Amino acid sequence: MLINSVKNTAANKFFATPNSHKKNRPVFFASAGFFLLCTISLWLPLNALAKPCSSNHFDKTGIVKRVFDGDTVQLESGEKIRLIGINTPEMNYTTDRPEPYARRAKQLLSKNVLNKTVKLRLGRDKKDKYKRQLAHLYLADGTNIQAKLLQAGLAFNIAIPPNITLLDCYQTLETRAKQQKIGLWRHSHYQPIKANKVNRQTLGFRRIEGSVISFRQSKDSIWLGLSNTMALRISKKDKDHFESIMQNNWIGKNLIAQGWISQRKKKFSMRIHHQAALEIN
Repeated sequence: MLINSVKNTAANKFFATPNSHKKNRPVFFASAGFFLLCTISLWLPLNALAKPCSSNHFDKTGIVKRVFDGDTVQLESGEKIRLIGINTPEMNYTTDRPEPYARRAKQLLSKNVLNKTVKLRLGRDKKDKYKRQLAHLYLADGTNIQAKLLQAGLAFNIAIPPNITLLDCYQTLETRAKQQKIGLWRHSHYQPIKANKVNRQTLGFRRIEGSVISFRQSKDSIWLGLSNTMALRISKKDKDHFESIMQNNWIGKNLIAQGWISQRKKKFSMRIHHQAALEIN
């Protein structure tokens, strides 16, 4: 009865064939299934197909006229843009000895943005200490450039409050690339360095590992000692970005920390701004 009632509808005429009524029955159910599939597709794929780390808000647009390295560009207006949330290997122009994967990161960025119009979502902190504008960079179609670099294993995720709007997304992409050993994650240069092996040759952006052997506080910082000469520094103004800074929660913890190693006299330190910079075992 149901089939007879719809046999003469416009939809049924569209799918009908000159064959008998019995032969049309599978066509009806096929068309109904197709309708159901289309309905479901309107429900589910929107999030599944969304571009990673997308944004519905942009502050400005510009044309990229120069690419310095994998995380810094210059617009036609002359403004230098430092990409928020990532750090790529250094080109080291002064020594002409680029770090592993530095050229690949620059090439990927150049291929995507050089001489093209891009959209920028600015950070809450608008500029860094070098007066570069801090921004999330997007292609005209909404593709997040930081996400592309992280997915390709050509960048590290960095978290520097208050510019942490897309931290969860960037961290997820980094973790995935790390687990799959994509790009720089397969290179020995980027494997964690033992804290007691840190020296002048390991300055710059690195990953270090060790157990917390000491905990102390100064006027404005908390210091986690990983060896007699290497410590992690947490500014007290960043303490809200860590689950706990109590001594009994840190001593004995095995950590891998990601950030910039600096030297003062014979001591080395790495400032970490957010717990996302730590892997705690």
